[in-house]
Amino acid sequence: MNKHDQRAPQKWHRILKWLSSEHHRESTILDLDEIYEEMFISNGHKYANRWYRRQVLHSIPRLLRHRLLWEGALAGQAVRIASRRMRRDRMTTAINLVGLTVGLAVAGLVGVWIHYETSFDGFHHNSDSIYRVAFSTDAFEGHPNGGHGDYLPGPAGRYLAENYPAVESATALGDITLAFTHHETTQRSKGCFADPGFFDVFTFPVIEGDLEKAFDQQLSVVMTGRFAYRLFGDETALGKTVRLGGGTVLTVTGVLADPPQNSSVQFDFLIPMRLAPGYLETWQNKAARTYIRLAPQADPAVVSREIRDVYNRHNAGQFPHYLYLSSIKNMRLYDLDGGGRIRYVQLFATLAAVILLLAGINFTNLSTAWASIRLKEMGVRRATGAFRRQLAGQLLGETLFLSLITGILALTLIRLALPFASQLLGETLPWPPSLLMVGVLPGLALLTGLAAGCYPAIILSAVSPAQVLSGRGLGKSIGGSGRMRRLLVILQFTLSIGFIIGVAVIVQQIQFFRTADLGYDREDILVLTLDGTAGRNAVEIKEEVLKLSSVVAVSGSQGSLSRWNSSAVVDWQGKPEDLIFVTGRIIVDEDYAETLGLSMVKGRFFSNEFTSDRRQGCVINESLMRMMNVEEPVGMVLSWGAGTNFEKNYTVIGVVKNYHTESMHREIRPFFIAAGTGGKLHIRLQPGTARRVIPELEAIVSRIAPSAPFTYHFLDDELDDLYKEEQLTGRFVVLLAVLAIFIASLGLIGLSAFTASRRVKEIGIRKVLGASVPEVLRLVSQSFLVWVAAANVLAWPIAWWVLSRWLEQYPYRISLQWPVFVLAGVSTLLLAAATVSGHALKAAKMNPVKSLRYE
Repeated sequence: MNKHDQRAPQKWHRILKWLSSEHHRESTILDLDEIYEEMFISNGHKYANRWYRRQVLHSIPRLLRHRLLWEGALAGQAVRIASRRMRRDRMTTAINLVGLTVGLAVAGLVGVWIHYETSFDGFHHNSDSIYRVAFSTDAFEGHPNGGHGDYLPGPAGRYLAENYPAVESATALGDITLAFTHHETTQRSKGCFADPGFFDVFTFPVIEGDLEKAFDQQLSVVMTGRFAYRLFGDETALGKTVRLGGGTVLTVTGVLADPPQNSSVQFDFLIPMRLAPGYLETWQNKAARTYIRLAPQADPAVVSREIRDVYNRHNAGQFPHYLYLSSIKNMRLYDLDGGGRIRYVQLFATLAAVILLLAGINFTNLSTAWASIRLKEMGVRRATGAFRRQLAGQLLGETLFLSLITGILALTLIRLALPFASQLLGETLPWPPSLLMVGVLPGLALLTGLAAGCYPAIILSAVSPAQVLSGRGLGKSIGGSGRMRRLLVILQFTLSIGFIIGVAVIVQQIQFFRTADLGYDREDILVLTLDGTAGRNAVEIKEEVLKLSSVVAVSGSQGSLSRWNSSAVVDWQGKPEDLIFVTGRIIVDEDYAETLGLSMVKGRFFSNEFTSDRRQGCVINESLMRMMNVEEPVGMVLSWGAGTNFEKNYTVIGVVKNYHTESMHREIRPFFIAAGTGGKLHIRLQPGTARRVIPELEAIVSRIAPSAPFTYHFLDDELDDLYKEEQLTGRFVVLLAVLAIFIASLGLIGLSAFTASRRVKEIGIRKVLGASVPEVLRLVSQSFLVWVAAANVLAWPIAWWVLSRWLEQYPYRISLQWPVFVLAGVSTLLLAAATVSGHALKAAKMNPVKSLRYE
C-alpha cells in the first residue's frame, strides 16, 4: 500500500480547506491528516473515512461561524479603510466618482433606449406567431439584388386565411387619413381600413363594444380611446355616429385602448375593408400591409415556400413578386432588404461602451499612478503576515465599494436625465421594469469596478517586502515605469479625437442635406392639407389664397413633394423586353413648376391653354428620359401600369430638370408628372410673412369649408423629417464627444496632479538652480502633450476609414477635408495644455524651501 492510498477523502478535505481561515488552515488540516493516517493504519480504510467525515461535519458550524465572523470583520475593515482613503484623496475619489457615474449613466440611458427598441410588438398575445407578409423580386434596373417591400394587394390577407390551414387568421391594413365630424367638432387623424381578422391577429384591449361583432354593421368604425375622447369628450362613444368629409355616416361599434408607443401598428380608427376605395380591393394594386397569425406548430419557413407564388398567380404576365414571411418582432429594427434601426442600436451600444471604457481607463490610470503611495503599506502588511489574496481582496473591495456608490448615483442621474434623453431622441422613453434597472445597473457598476480594479489590485498585492525595503524595482512593479499609463492616456485621446472628427463630419453631412440644391426652391413654402369639404373646394380655396398680399404663388397636388405616392412599371413603343424599372408619379396643377421653381429641359410644363394636358399630358424627368434612351421624348406615348386595371396612356409634353422626389439617401429615380387638381396646396410666401398669413389662411378654409380641419406644415420641416436618423446620430455623437473629452480631461487633471506631486523635489532643485516658471511648465506638461500628439497620429487614419465607410451609404455626400482633422488635433492639444497647466503652474510657483523640506 503506497502513501497515495492513505490520503483523506478528497471531497471532505476540500470542504475543510475551504471553510478554514488562511491563518489556521495549514495547522488544522495537517493535524487531522496525521490522525487520519494513524487510524487508517490501525483501523482500516472504512473506519478512518467515517471518522474523518464525522470530524468535518462536526467542525462545519464552528468553522462556518468563524469564517463568517472573520470575513465580516475584514469586510468592515475594508469599508473603513476605503472611506478613509476617499476622504484623504478627495480629488482622485471625485474624479473616479464623476467619471464612472457619467460612464454608467450613459450606458444605462442607452440600455433604456435599447430595451425600448427591442420591446416593439412583443405585447401582443402569441407575438411569436405573428408575421408580416412581404415580397421580394428579381433584379431589375437600379436594384441589382432585387427589391423588397411589404405593400400587397388588399385581398391578399383574406386569400391566405381561406386557402392555407397554417394561417389561423389574417388582416390587411390600408392606411388612410380622414376627417370625422360629430356635431360641431371635427377631428382629422390617421387610421386604417382593416379586415375583421385584425382583432384575431393583434391584441389591443377593448374598452367598449364586442370586437367579434364590431364590423358586422355595414357602416361602422372602431376608435381608440384617445380619438374617441377628442370627438365625444367624456361621453360614451359606443353607438354614436360620426360623419366623414364625404358625407358618409358611420356608427361607433367599438373602442380600443390606445396602441402603446412600442407598437409598429399605430392608428386612431379602424374602418371595415369593404368600405375601402377600389384600389384596395384589386389584385393589381399593392396598397395594403398584410399580417397573419400562424397556427402554433406551423413552420414560417415552410409557409413562406407555400405562399411564394400567390401574387404571381393573380397577376400573370406581370413582373414576378415572391411572397415570404417576416416576424412582426423584427419590423422595428430590421429593414426587409437589410440594415434598419438595428444599425443605430449597435452603434449607440458601441459608443456607450466606449464612454464606459474611457471612465474605466481613468480609474485604472489613477489607481496605478497613485499606487506608489501605497507600496510601503502593502509591503509592510506583507511583511507582517498578510496573504496576497487578502491584499488583493482589500484593494478590490475598495474598488467595488466605490463602484457601488457610482451605480447608485448613476441610477439617480438616469432617472433625472430620462426626460432630456427623450427630447434628444424625439421619443418618450418609458422607465423599464424596476427589477431590470435595480438589478442590471448596480451589476454593471460592480462589473466595471471589477474590470477596472483588477489590474491595480494584482500589481499592488504582488509587491514583495524586499522590494519595498530596498526601493529597487518599484517602478516596474507599478506598471512598467508608466508605460501602461501612457498607452491608456493615448487610447483615451484617440477615442476622443475620433469623436470630435465624427461630430464635425456628421454635422457637415446634415448641413449638406439641408442646403443642397434639390432642383426646386424650398424656402418659404407652406403646405396646406385640405380634407373633406375643403378638398372638394380646393380650387376655390386656392383662388382665395392667391388674393392674399403675402402669397407669391400657389399650386395644388395629389401627393407629397418629398415621398413617392405611387409607382408602377411604364411601357412605350420600342421598349426593350429586358428593361424593367419602376417609375414614380405625382398629379399636380398648372402652377406647380412656377411655385416650386422647376426648370424645363425640353418642351413645356402644363398650361391652361391646352385642355388636353389634363386628359393625357405628362412631364417626365431627365432620369426617365435617360432610361428610355431617347433624345427627343416629347410626343411619345407612355403607358402607366401596363397590363393592370389602372392602365392609362400619357403623351409626353416636356422634360423637367431632375429634382429630388425623395430623400437624398438614394439617387434620383425615373419620375413623371401628370396634370390634375389636388387637395395639398404648396403656397410660396413673401419672406418673413408666415406668422401673419397663417391666421388669414385659417379664416379662408373655415369660411369655405366650416367643418374641415385646418392642417399645415412648412416644406422645410417635411424635408428635415427625411433625415431624422442622421440628426439623431449627430445629436448623440455630439453629446458623447463632449462626455469623452470631459472624462479624458478628468483623467489628465488627476495624472497631472500626480506628476506634479511626485516631482516636487525635482522642481524645487531646478528652481534653486535657476529654472524659470515657463521652463518648469514645459517640464511638467510636455509628456502629456506628446501623448496627445501621438493620439492624433493614431486617430486620424482610423477616423478617416470609419467615416469614409459611413459616407459611402449616401449617393450625395460631402468629401472628407483635412482641415477637420487638423482642427480636431489642435483643439485637443490646446485642451490638454489648458487642463495640465493648472497643476503645472502650481508646482512651478511653489516655494523651493517647502518642496525641499526634509520630512
